[in-house]
Amino acid sequence: MIARALLVTMVVACRDDRVDQAVVRAFVDPAARFQESRAHTAQVTAKKFAFEAYPMWSMEHPARACPDQLAELYANAGSKDGKDPWGVPYRMRCGADMPAGVRGLAIQSAGPDGKFDDADDIKSWE
Repeated sequence: MIARALLVTMVVACRDDRVDQAVVRAFVDPAARFQESRAHTAQVTAKKFAFEAYPMWSMEHPARACPDQLAELYANAGSKDGKDPWGVPYRMRCGADMPAGVRGLAIQSAGPDGKFDDADDIKSWE
């Protein structure tokens, strides 16, 4: 009961749009909060592969520009299977396959819908 009163007070206090409506929505909707948590986890993991695991791999393999597969980075990224929070394997892009303006390694999650190359993708380079 106290939590509900707090929520009503918070929503009423936010009517002047000074508080981000996404924050209010996440507070009100646990499913939205869970999806935001998954997206955050995917973003952190993608960046960990690209900006931590890949540089470590590069130092261990100076004669190679790119790993043959993402699995070569698992140990340095602390990953066991290379799947995003929705169960889809991350996509690794390196060398000629890189997005314009990106250097090193690019990692992409298909996002909540499980389909690559659409608006909900989560990328290490953005």
